[in-house]
Amino acid sequence: MISNITEATEHPANMSTAIIKLKKKMLLHFFREETFVFPSSELFGPHALVLGLLTEHAGMLRMVDKILFYIEDGDLERASDRLAGLHRLLVVHCEREEREVYKKLEESGTIHEIAAMAANKRLPNGWKPLIAARYDRKS
Repeated sequence: MISNITEATEHPANMSTAIIKLKKKMLLHFFREETFVFPSSELFGPHALVLGLLTEHAGMLRMVDKILFYIEDGDLERASDRLAGLHRLLVVHCEREEREVYKKLEESGTIHEIAAMAANKRLPNGWKPLIAARYDRKS
């Protein structure tokens, strides 16, 4: 998806639409992980791993919001730069999850059960990643 967004940099409206779609997919994915996968954190060893992944979820969503801000502001160069950074973080994040979370779920034999529970769950209105919700300030 990020490759398609990068190609749309000449058309800010298309880029914005693609970023919003990406954010929706990220939110749904993060919701499913934080609700169904990470509660099994005892399988993964140190709590620091899960805390790091949760922090990355919140950080990536903040990056998406910043990219949208730069697009609205007409600063497509900065938006593209942040998009490249988001892409790098997503790659590292997904590799870590695959290696340290999903592999252990496979080894424990629980991955299919967790996938079945999460498969058709829709994103609740107003849902935020645990770390983002914890640190949101109310005015």
